[in-house]
Order: sequence, then structure tokens, then C-alpha cells
Amino acid sequence: MGMTYAQLVTAVQLRCFAGQNTWATNIKIILNMLVSDIARGVYTKGDGRVLIHYWNDLKDLNTQTLAIDGTSITLTNNRSVLKVRIADVDNSYTTLRERSIEQTDISSPYPAQTANRPSFYSMWGDTMLFDTKADQAYTVYARRYIWPTDMVADASTPTITGIDDVIIAKTCADVFASRQGEDSGEAVYWSRKGDELYLKAVEADASKQFIDGPVAFVPGRR
Repeated sequence: MGMTYAQLVTAVQLRCFAGQNTWATNIKIILNMLVSDIARGVYTKGDGRVLIHYWNDLKDLNTQTLAIDGTSITLTNNRSVLKVRIADVDNSYTTLRERSIEQTDISSPYPAQTANRPSFYSMWGDTMLFDTKADQAYTVYARRYIWPTDMVADASTPTITGIDDVIIAKTCADVFASRQGEDSGEAVYWSRKGDELYLKAVEADASKQFIDGPVAFVPGRR
């Protein structure tokens, strides 16, 4: 069981001597901003590689109905789509292939006049577009990664588990940087501590992944 929103605020206040009500409000804002930043999963290895980690707790299976003659569905809070399958009324499944919106515009420049079983999908923001009008109603199963939900109630907890220490350290770094400057001893200490704990949390979460691991890329290369 992770720490609640209220407990995280108290933990930061104890470490930063920021007990005033105004700082409690600021800390709440910083906490949610940092959880969103942690969710991006970007970090740099010692060899210069930049990695993007996708957290297990942000995996999601979205299930929706694509209506007959429908050409799109909306995926709210979507970060990236991993795999899409559709099933008809007879539970016959098809795995759809992804193609860019540019390819879709070239291949299907005008709305399809004849309805068929979709074979491709394209993402345009949070909208999933299909290559043809649906000839019947389909159930769409989209395996994807989502963004974390902001904590609002005092009893709410971070969407990503196992990162309470990371959140506290990075929030303390922000608080001290705001109060004393980024180069202050406390800000530097908590910033380094946060980075250290962040890498440990990423490694622990990655060890639970069997298929989807970190995605590596080298700056300046494609």
C-alpha cells in the first residue's frame, strides 16, 4: 500500500520545514506535476543513451464498441497504443496493423462508400481512425499506455506504485530550489537523491516486464 496524497504532503513538509498552509497548497501542485514527469520515463544512462521507460502501472486494456458504419473511436488519457484487435459478433478476431495518418490520407483520401471489416488503424491525437467504415458492430480491444491520474482527495494515491520516495525527494528538491535557489545545498542534495531513487525505481519496475522494456535511442540518431 502506497502513501496517500496527504501523507506525501506531510512527508515533504517534515523534510523541508514547509509547514505553512501556503506551502501545503504549493506542494500538492508540485506532487502531481512530478508524478506526470516521472510517468514520461525519460532518463539517461552513463553511456549517454537516453531511455524511455513505460511503467507497468500505466498499462491499460481499453474496450469499446465500433458501431456499424463507424470509422473512429476516442481513447481518452492515451499515451501510446501497443496493439489493437477487433472482434465481431461471432467472436472472430483480427489484429489490426498500424499505419501513419499520412498513409491513411493517401490510401483512403475520401470516406469509404462500401463498408468492410477494418484492417488498419491510425492515431490522430486521441482519435483512432480506421481504414474503412465498419460493416457491422465490432468490439475494439486496444492495449495501450495511459497517463497517470492527478491526485485530488487526501486519501488518493499515485497511479504509479513504488515511487513514493522518488516523489518525496524530487518534490523536496523543487521546494528548496524555489525557496533558496537551485544551487543551494539542500536543493542539490534532494535533486541528486531523487535521481538516484528514480533510477532504482525504473530498474525495479523494468524487472517485472517480460515483453515491453525500455526503449533506447541515441540523441542525434534515428
